[in-house]
Amino acid sequence: MCESPCLHGGVCGPDGVCKCTVNYTGSYCQDPVCVLPCQHGGQCVLPGQCECPHGYSGPSCDVRCSFACQNGGQCIGLNICRCNRLYSGTDCSQPVCSRGCYNGGRCVAPNLCLCPLGFYGKRCQKVRCKPKCENGGVCVSPDLCVCSPGFFGSRCQKVKCKITCLNGGTCIAPNKCQCPPPFYGRFCHKEKCQQMCHNGGRCQNGKCRCPPGFYGRRCEMRICNYEEFQVPHRKTYRKIIHEQYPVPCGIWSEKTCFRTR
Repeated sequence: MCESPCLHGGVCGPDGVCKCTVNYTGSYCQDPVCVLPCQHGGQCVLPGQCECPHGYSGPSCDVRCSFACQNGGQCIGLNICRCNRLYSGTDCSQPVCSRGCYNGGRCVAPNLCLCPLGFYGKRCQKVRCKPKCENGGVCVSPDLCVCSPGFFGSRCQKVKCKITCLNGGTCIAPNKCQCPPPFYGRFCHKEKCQQMCHNGGRCQNGKCRCPPGFYGRRCEMRICNYEEFQVPHRKTYRKIIHEQYPVPCGIWSEKTCFRTR
């Protein structure tokens, strides 16, 4: 009977001694076996695996590096570290960003970029404008917007009209003016007549342009000519009114014609 249980698959023999597997040794099979002895003060911690002191590595701690290989790197030759895929550098201290950091960003951890002011995104590939560009503007560098046609300003917040809005109009969209009454038109360059023009008059620049024979603000008044005539003991005037009246077109014609008097 063995005094203590045999470890790691060891079997207690009839003589009370543990018979260990090939990977362990000791009274109770408690010590791992390293086929290649651990050198330079290394200790065998698992079967075939040495725990090496600072500056040494390799299966038997026989490889020397004057510095420690970091982040799981292994010293495989004189001052040569073999790094895992997430780190690089002489001592495996530099993290790797597999797709790179743009716009001056720095890789500070595996696949993690630290972006400078004005940039963001996993690779610092995006530009930040604060506040944002308006009206379809595009942020091309920190706080710099390129505006769509018809807009301008640091944030593309202002509207541009190629021709200035006239008569107190306000530009509210590209080449579109909001006009105060009584003006209208694309650039508020036309003026409405406040009252309707009569007798065939046409509104032009806010005033009625009257046809021949009429006048007034609304062409509501007729122009009459006067002729001089004599009555006993005084001279006076009377209106000449032109009007049409029907007459026969000829002696034998049945058609009717019109004359003016």
